[in-house]
Amino acid sequence: VSSVLCVREDLLDMPLANPDLILFTDGSSFYSEGQRFAGYAVTSQWDIIEAASLPGNWGAQAAELYALARACQLATGKTVSIYTDSHYAFGVIPCHIHLWRFCGFQTATGKPIQHVTLVHRLLNALQAPRTVAIVHCRAHTRENTPVTQGNALADQATKAAAIQPLALPTLALASTPFLPL
Repeated sequence: VSSVLCVREDLLDMPLANPDLILFTDGSSFYSEGQRFAGYAVTSQWDIIEAASLPGNWGAQAAELYALARACQLATGKTVSIYTDSHYAFGVIPCHIHLWRFCGFQTATGKPIQHVTLVHRLLNALQAPRTVAIVHCRAHTRENTPVTQGNALADQATKAAAIQPLALPTLALASTPFLPL
């Protein structure tokens, strides 16, 4: 059973000592003037690495999962500490993903879990880095540290990206059959 439940044996929840990369992720979904917008970003402390809009029917939890998966993919073959302020995304990995995988990614009623496609994407993406730490950080704090600076940049980049038109890579996601509503 433990091999079924293990996402990866070296997955950490504390920052790595000297990683190749330190990344920050954010996903957001909000309404403005009656229209729903969603987006995500992956940043370093100072630079936006990737940010884009997502389909408007995506909620914040879906956007957070997508951002975390993209960060893992961008860190392929590298050692990386990835920060997220999302309790949901952070909790999915050590807590829920084990149970969901064991239960075939179905709820107790036999229906697919919410965001099943994104959870699968994240599960696969977690294998891409050589070593990975997913670290929870506090959101919207007034402290001035490298972590709060990177997290604030990811937050700003996400909100700016959300209002942009869908780009071709993310536009393809809109037609994927098991996307969250």
